[in-house]
Amino acid sequence: KKKKKMFPTKEQTETNSNWKWIRENENSWKGDGNNLQLEGLEGSIWGTPEFQAKTFGASSPLVQNILLNTSSTKTLESVSVEVAFTPQKYGAQAGIVLYLDDNNYIKLVLEGNKTGGSMIVFAREVNGEPVLVGKSVVEMKNFISLKIAKSKSDSSKLTALYQLDDRSTEDSNWKFVASTSNESNDGVLIDTIEGGHVGLIANSFGKENEWVTFQNFNLKIN
Repeated sequence: KKKKKMFPTKEQTETNSNWKWIRENENSWKGDGNNLQLEGLEGSIWGTPEFQAKTFGASSPLVQNILLNTSSTKTLESVSVEVAFTPQKYGAQAGIVLYLDDNNYIKLVLEGNKTGGSMIVFAREVNGEPVLVGKSVVEMKNFISLKIAKSKSDSSKLTALYQLDDRSTEDSNWKFVASTSNESNDGVLIDTIEGGHVGLIANSFGKENEWVTFQNFNLKIN
């Protein structure tokens, strides 16, 4: 019996129907179904164009090749993925997105730090207003696993976790980045992205693009 493919491929398969693209650029993704490679093209959904111009001095084009699973964020228990990527530039990033639209989403990404090196960023945007929820500086070697999970005791609460070069399934091996709930002013507003979808994202602030490999996508829904 053939193992079911995890990710879409350029050929038509049953798995492809479980995914949809936002602004697909066919030349900037590839994969065999078990691995997915995305080219982190220049683009951003961080705030409105006006916000970007004020904050960064210029606005960016919208992110291409956001890949969404057809499962709703409303039924999400947890999502994790392995990311093979060492950002070479500030703002180059890749990871998980809980996406309703370009102005309402939650993301957990590995990102190039302004001072060099890498950091994990957990952030949200509601109605075009982005907020950093938490971050952790990490020293990349081979790969990182990122995970967003709903609290078992409070379904409005999300926790961001990571593992470095580790494929352990033990909960205790996941390291904490940040967690938040509807009640916190700087938090992730779960209700805002209900009706959205779980997905993967890779993008860059500059013209020099970096390829990212995703593996071991694990989605738990109720």
